[in-house]
Amino acid sequence: MYAARLCFPKFSLFLLAAVFSLVVPCAVGQSAAQSAVQLVRIEGVREFPEATEPRAIQYACASDRAALPAFFSSRGLSFEPALVRARQGHPFCHIYYEPTVPGFRASTEDGTVSELFAAVDPVSFVVRRKPTGDSLDVIKAVLKQLPRPVDITISSPPQFEAEYWPPALEFHFPNTRHRISIVRSEAHTTHPWAQDYVKAGVANGERRILTPRRLFEGRTADGDTFRPLLDAFTDRRFARSKLSWEGGDLQFALHPRDPKKLLMFYGASARAYWGQDLDPADYEYVLRTEFGADDAVDLTRIGPHADYLAAVLPADRIALIAWPVRDDYTLAKAAIAELVKFFGRRAPSQLLLLENMFEDPKNLDPQAVLQLTTALRKMLPELPGVQDEQISAAQIAYVSKNCPGNPVACFSGEGGRMLLRNDPELWRLSADSTADQEKELSLTPILLALIESQLPGAATVDLREIAAKEKELRQLGFQVIRVPHLLAEAGDWPGVSYINYLRVGRTLFVPALGLPAVEEKIFADLRRKLPDGYEVIPIPARSSLLNNGGTHCIFGIVPQMPAASTAIE
Repeated sequence: MYAARLCFPKFSLFLLAAVFSLVVPCAVGQSAAQSAVQLVRIEGVREFPEATEPRAIQYACASDRAALPAFFSSRGLSFEPALVRARQGHPFCHIYYEPTVPGFRASTEDGTVSELFAAVDPVSFVVRRKPTGDSLDVIKAVLKQLPRPVDITISSPPQFEAEYWPPALEFHFPNTRHRISIVRSEAHTTHPWAQDYVKAGVANGERRILTPRRLFEGRTADGDTFRPLLDAFTDRRFARSKLSWEGGDLQFALHPRDPKKLLMFYGASARAYWGQDLDPADYEYVLRTEFGADDAVDLTRIGPHADYLAAVLPADRIALIAWPVRDDYTLAKAAIAELVKFFGRRAPSQLLLLENMFEDPKNLDPQAVLQLTTALRKMLPELPGVQDEQISAAQIAYVSKNCPGNPVACFSGEGGRMLLRNDPELWRLSADSTADQEKELSLTPILLALIESQLPGAATVDLREIAAKEKELRQLGFQVIRVPHLLAEAGDWPGVSYINYLRVGRTLFVPALGLPAVEEKIFADLRRKLPDGYEVIPIPARSSLLNNGGTHCIFGIVPQMPAASTAIE
């Protein structure tokens, strides 16, 4: 039906008989081509449960290679001869995928920002926990400095009733010019990285926004945990992709030498969900087809998400690439100083000894440093925490009265809502105390790992791979600027990437971990390397950075449509 309709000219009825002999051969020819092609299921294409719509990704196979181009053309899909090879007993097969939204073309982030999506932790939001550099703190800092109003949709789990949202909004965003709306997410935990589940684009002249089929973040259980979050986006602009992906790993820009082409930067996160059985070129084809990209830069071999590794300023044909910091004792000393400041009087003698060792870098003994950091990694978390006796007494009294034998019940579910009604100040103080404990547990191993990362021979990534990508970017037509990347061996931690920034116009909102001795120089160097007119604004984002994100990760970005005129320049 579709093939015949493509060939059928729009003639009036009295001419139909005259042209029938011309039309039928076309329709029959294409039907024959289609019948000669078989769609073949790829076994094991989904490593994670429901990572793709069933049969979304297949092979189109034929015994005659010539049948494939006509088949793909009849369905409006790109045919790439280099992808044809023998598969599963068939001599000629090409990866086959139909995009979720036909004609979808992802938006580049160099356009004027008109709308943002974000998410907040309900305790930070409603209970008003002190600043930690989490997503709420980043949102507040950014919105305060945007030059023009923007629409922002913030999602929050249902821990507290909606009646608490208006006063919380007024507290956190007093006299704001921005249009802020709250979406209740039925997920029972916060997903702070809106960049990972909002990918804006255009299809047939209309704004469309893709969300992933499942949001895993590397963990199978997350697929069900965050399904209610994705289900909350019911506006007709939204479409649930047939694929699971993480938006931070998919970035788009116009090709520097051909602005009509859309260039995609991508990493390997989605491969873990559904692409392990695909050749790299087939995997890329599926992503390009889904998001309407013409060409791509593969960043899978050099690190985590694409938005941690590369960023583009298309108007100036500039690509920024994250370059790991090595052999920098200034960074190591800054990390030690932060630990000494953080633990204060509790700092053990081993930490002070470590500080003294870096006073004379020429005579530094790397093995002695490693012995101390190894000992401190075990010792520091076991130090007695700082606890306000009055807060502890108030907590004990409240728990003994309201939930004896189960203290957690007083701070979660209905118990938490009752505490908010009965004694909001006690919960705020308790939340602050918990935040301090969480920061201590997460900050300590990261800072120790950063110290170790600067010792001789502490290679965390092959710089040759990054240099190869740098060369590829130059060949594409970009001027390349290296930006320091604080990278260390600390579990799955992706480090501190200063190109994981939110860009609005010519302003870069860059995340800051809170190491001023190092970061002030990094920000100054970035300002110096960028063309005139760019502004670099550091945003305190310690909690976000410690939890594998940055300022870019926090926002789902929707640029304005070309015909619109009211948004941030």
